[in-house]
Amino acid sequence: MPDGIVVVAECRGLGIGRRLVSELLAEMERTGIRVAQAITEFDGVEFLVRCGFRPEPSRPVRLTLHRSD
Repeated sequence: MPDGIVVVAECRGLGIGRRLVSELLAEMERTGIRVAQAITEFDGVEFLVRCGFRPEPSRPVRLTLHRSD
C-alpha cells in the first residue's frame, strides 16, 4: 500500500494535485474526519499552503548535510 501521493514533475501545473486535494477534502467531509497531515518536499510546501494546510512549528524538519571529503 502506498504511503503517499506524488504528481510527477512533468505533470505538475495541470491541476492534478488540486483535484486530489479536493477529493481528500470531500472524503474528509463525508466521513467526519477533521484533521489531515501532509509531508512534502520543500517545493511542495507552497502548494499545500495554497490548499489550506498550515505548517506546524512544533513538528520536526528533516535536514540533510552532505560533506564533501
